[in-house]
Amino acid sequence: MANDADRSRLGPPISFFLVVVIALMAGALRVDAQTGCAGVALDAESGITWVPKFCQEFNDPASRPPDPAVWTYDLGGGGWGNRELETYCGPAGSPGNPVGCPSEALTSGTVYIDGRGHLVLRAIDVGGTWYSARLKTLGLQSFQYGPIEASMELHDTSGPRLWPSNWLLGINIGTVGWPNCREADIMEVWPQSTRGRGMTGNRATLHTQRARGPGLQPNGRFTFPPAKAQANNTAFHTYGLIWSANMQQYYVDDPFHRYYIATRSDLASDDVWPFKGSFFLLTNIAVGGNLGGTAGPSIPNPAIMLTDYVRQYAVLQPVHAALLGTPAPITVAAAAATGNTSTFTPKLAFGPGFVYFSCITTAPQARCAISTTDPINASVVSSAASPAETVTATIFTTANGAKQASDGGAKNGTTGAASLIGGTPPGSYTVTVYAFTESNTSDGANAKADASAAIPLTVN
Repeated sequence: MANDADRSRLGPPISFFLVVVIALMAGALRVDAQTGCAGVALDAESGITWVPKFCQEFNDPASRPPDPAVWTYDLGGGGWGNRELETYCGPAGSPGNPVGCPSEALTSGTVYIDGRGHLVLRAIDVGGTWYSARLKTLGLQSFQYGPIEASMELHDTSGPRLWPSNWLLGINIGTVGWPNCREADIMEVWPQSTRGRGMTGNRATLHTQRARGPGLQPNGRFTFPPAKAQANNTAFHTYGLIWSANMQQYYVDDPFHRYYIATRSDLASDDVWPFKGSFFLLTNIAVGGNLGGTAGPSIPNPAIMLTDYVRQYAVLQPVHAALLGTPAPITVAAAAATGNTSTFTPKLAFGPGFVYFSCITTAPQARCAISTTDPINASVVSSAASPAETVTATIFTTANGAKQASDGGAKNGTTGAASLIGGTPPGSYTVTVYAFTESNTSDGANAKADASAAIPLTVN
């Protein structure tokens, strides 16, 4: 859940979610049976075949709590760092529930299975006090990589005050705190009065060490196509994330249509890409506060959010690496702003999907940068684009100062030849471009790239 203030809102210790270990042996994934995924089909996205690894289908009989082997709860109030109004409760009658939480039949409470294949979350106003639910999988299940999606029908989101979310936090939050633990918001709907999408769409936000409350900019903003007359509170929609080593890609309903892609290259220079560890899942309805807004006449009571399923997939077989060919060499004078690029068109062997590109150079006092022609993110290339998208590696060198006179080598053991002060000295170097596919589940290091190409660099 995005937050414009410090994340002290995490309040009581937060428990964490969903653990799936993706193990690659000899280039193939070892697929372990996962309780709850029986009958869930393989998923073909981006030309990749994904196998279900974690499934919550909520097909239990009516009036039962969600699976206690997967879900636990945050309990209590106190604003959660956002001046929120709700008090979170577990299932009705649960030991440890705060005073005032519904305690009669399970269906009078804030969370239960409805017997029709849905998880039900309810926000309830009882005499001016709001009670709600926040589920999490801390200590029970955790995620790393692959598509993660949930099919959800939200409560009435046309007015202010209610604020539903489906989001991920790093399992190390107990030791490093927020935002160092990292956060990825997959579904988050604020009222339009607080700069949200209301019933018209969704927002995705990433929070890192430096991109704290506002999150990594720009946030992902999705709006339902007007021609389809859709809304998030009138039907089930699938809110998904495709997560790989250096990319996070977000979609609503259609996994082939990514509305937001965030990569390692989008970070500030002093920030750290944190999305390479294990995460847990949370889902909740918040009330009021910084992002929920004030009361309005259209607030439903109770507000009911339904979840049809939550699933996570692992890659069945890695996709073919991008073919980078032989990009043209670069010859440039130190500090020159022209002639310092090499542009090429990679060949991508799989169906509609994205490849992330980065680069490094061996030239001293120099750096390189990647830019692509992709309209969503300038560090990726879509294999479905027509015409084919291109990649440009740009080298930024540094001007040299005046020559330093020779000292004969007497003071420092050199040969005594004159040298340039600072800057990128003339010579032959290399710019290396790295490519990471959507099926890359490494730590994101260059040595783990799916493909690379060396571009000769000559600095005059």
